[in-house]
Amino acid sequence: MLNDTIAFNNSNDDLVVLKYDKSVYTAAEIMAKDYPSVTNYWEAVDNDFPTDIYFKNAWYYDDTSNKVEVDIPKAKVIHLNKLKKMRDEKWSEMGVVKNPNSALDSQFTATEQTLLTNLRTIEAYDLSSHSTVAAVKADIPSFLT
Repeated sequence: MLNDTIAFNNSNDDLVVLKYDKSVYTAAEIMAKDYPSVTNYWEAVDNDFPTDIYFKNAWYYDDTSNKVEVDIPKAKVIHLNKLKKMRDEKWSEMGVVKNPNSALDSQFTATEQTLLTNLRTIEAYDLSSHSTVAAVKADIPSFLT
């Protein structure tokens, strides 16, 4: 069974997590065979990882804390992309093409025009004031909900 875990940061500083069966190979054997250039890896346990996987693609192993942390700048990019997807879904619900031209706004009600204006702001939505994972994740503009 694949119930053992090896983790390491790759050359892009992205976290790589491998599941393996230590009854077949040891971690050292797998790393020597498949990742010979990686010397800094660890045999992880479940509590080494955050329980919330929302920012999984922003995880990295921190040598100083000896656990998986979330790269906040990467988390902001991930969250902004999710906000853009939510925006696109709103546009679709309204029956308009992605990023409709504002010259066409007059065909919508005043409420819909306000929503369209707000949806256009997502492209440059500012998450820079947030310094924690929770703050980034919680920042969803009300017009997207």
